[in-house]
Amino acid sequence: MALGILTLVFCAANLPLLAGWVTERVDGANFFAPYYDYLARVVRSGHWLLWNPFSNAGSPDFAEPQIGALSPLTLGWALLAGPGALAFRLYWLGLWLLGGVGMFILAWALGAPVWGRLLLGMSFVFCGYYMGHAQHLSVVHAASFLPWIVWRLDRALRTGRRWVAGEAGALWGFSALAGNPALTICTGLFLGAWAGARVLGAGVRWRRAAGAMAIVAGVGVVVLAPAIFSFKYESQGYSDRSGPLPRAMVLESNTIEPAGLAAILSPYLPLLAATLDAPETTGTAMSPMYFGAAPLLLALLALATPGRRGWKWSVLALALLFLGCTLGTSLPLRGWLYDFVPPTRYFRHPNMFRLYFIFAVLVLAVPATRGIEVWRRAGAVPVAVARQCGVLAVGLALAGLAALLVPMLQLGRSGAEGPLALTHAALAWGGLATLAVALAVRPRWLAHFPAALVTLAAIDLLGAHRLSAPCAFASASDAATHPAGQRSPVELGAPGLARGRVAAGNEHLYLPAPVYCSYAALLNVQHMLSAESGELMRFALGPERMWFAPAVVEAPLSAEAVALLTQEAATRHAPVLLWHPRATMLRGSASGAFGSAPDAGPEPALDGAAIHAAPSAIPVPCVVQTYRADALTLRVTAPGDGWLLVTDRWSRSWQASVNGVEVPVDGGNFFFRLVPVRAGENVVAMRFEPFLLWPLLALSWSTLLVFGAAAGWRQLRAATARGRSFSIPLPCAASS
Repeated sequence: MALGILTLVFCAANLPLLAGWVTERVDGANFFAPYYDYLARVVRSGHWLLWNPFSNAGSPDFAEPQIGALSPLTLGWALLAGPGALAFRLYWLGLWLLGGVGMFILAWALGAPVWGRLLLGMSFVFCGYYMGHAQHLSVVHAASFLPWIVWRLDRALRTGRRWVAGEAGALWGFSALAGNPALTICTGLFLGAWAGARVLGAGVRWRRAAGAMAIVAGVGVVVLAPAIFSFKYESQGYSDRSGPLPRAMVLESNTIEPAGLAAILSPYLPLLAATLDAPETTGTAMSPMYFGAAPLLLALLALATPGRRGWKWSVLALALLFLGCTLGTSLPLRGWLYDFVPPTRYFRHPNMFRLYFIFAVLVLAVPATRGIEVWRRAGAVPVAVARQCGVLAVGLALAGLAALLVPMLQLGRSGAEGPLALTHAALAWGGLATLAVALAVRPRWLAHFPAALVTLAAIDLLGAHRLSAPCAFASASDAATHPAGQRSPVELGAPGLARGRVAAGNEHLYLPAPVYCSYAALLNVQHMLSAESGELMRFALGPERMWFAPAVVEAPLSAEAVALLTQEAATRHAPVLLWHPRATMLRGSASGAFGSAPDAGPEPALDGAAIHAAPSAIPVPCVVQTYRADALTLRVTAPGDGWLLVTDRWSRSWQASVNGVEVPVDGGNFFFRLVPVRAGENVVAMRFEPFLLWPLLALSWSTLLVFGAAAGWRQLRAATARGRSFSIPLPCAASS
């Protein structure tokens, strides 16, 4: 019944999305929804999404974990439900609800009564982290796996069962197959910190904890290997995101200022700050931290009451540690992680860590729910505890109301939703103080306290959801309409050469139709610069976009080289062919879209005179024999020995042969494919062959299958045992 209530409340809150009254916003509408639609079309056509020829002149989309092209969960749902807005939204909300159910299960495992599980499940699924990141499906995916992973890890730590630790590792790896890589790394850190908290505060032996974490890491790496290895391997040379980010960018991008921590007390503060044209550090998607008034009171009450103090203070230290990481440059914690934990150099946004603060505080509330249930069954609550609860509730109520009123008074305005925010604060904090004071005055009222607390929490969280809705949803009237795709999602044919220019919102994926530049995460600075100037882009559009030159010039991957090539192209009205050996492509740019990568290495010198003296390339007629997602075969006639520039994006997994002879595929004009050809007719065959993908994917999925089958068998045996022990008394037995 409690799980049913949790599901019902969640679906009721999100009914406008299911009914189509609101829609996804920003990244949800421009990235995740169109990519899900395209993935579903590819899967239903009987293919894997490996190379996407429709976006950014070609993209290795299987190597972008956030798309979920290697996740059995995402692929299974896409195959079952197919494309479409409703299918995407059901998948999105299903993943979101999975987090609340996981917190419900974890609270049960930690000993919370049924009403406490319901309260904490609602608090997690409606918390500000979900509301702020609702548009980021990959963040929702990774966050929703967190309580499930911790549930199995904690059981492994308490029982010493190695197989259960393997289950935690399998779930962690599973979360990475379609999750945000930053959260995959952060969750790994949190699991280690959780094990440490159990050692320090709950008496778990450190050898058991170390062994459990070793198993989690080993199994998890096996499961996540296809996604993370493919990202690291395939993006090298294709995207500037393949290397670590600069330290300053990691610490300063979307951090939370100390004053922003007041958002713990009000869901409206991030939106109020957004009305001030606030800087990026207080972006509405990255700032919400509210998770309800009741859990915060319960967490403080748990700290104030005796019993298991070591564990409770360890969880508090865990919460504060990750909260400190959200503050970026205000504290040194995030900088220390960058210096001493190399994987944390690959993502920015310090406020991503606030998920683990919210999670730890909810866990800290569990002992208080357990204590209240014990006192409720005993029929009396200690007077000192009742008074502590009243004092804490009144103090929190004053702080919560002040957190909202003070900035409103300072600004002299409350915003469009100000009256609703004030009403919500009065109900949430004032109602909580009223309940606690009533308990302190009349301890016998304890029998009704849990039900009243859960009811108040539901009202509080539904109000917070309503206030935070602009972070998650947009008006349906602002949503673009997308025609149903008529073309094959994997076969382009000769018409595929005539690609379009730019699709900022990825609407081309609904058709699908090839474009030169679109919205994606695997960014490349040279590609972005060429799209901005337009002079280089026009040579890669239309049916005549294969270029021949008798000679090429080696050049670095730099913005200066892009500017020089653009100038030459504008003067000649034809491109010059620049050559970038495979080693240069893999080394990448030293000045990428996200700053200078520490391991980018030196670039070759830029020879402007050689580029100026190089011959102009000429378009060569070609006959398209095969043009699909993973293969391109052209028949071209070259006027002499030289080089052919194929204006599809370069990637290290592309192989090529010319007239049946294998040739290297080097980089040309920064991000295209360059192959040598002979005078006369040439059959150029290119094929996309991802390195180690299939062995890694088979190992990953088989590991998930083994753990999933074992868990299912265990549950089946338990259900069978319960059935055998359950008997219905017959009338004759009753009468006798």
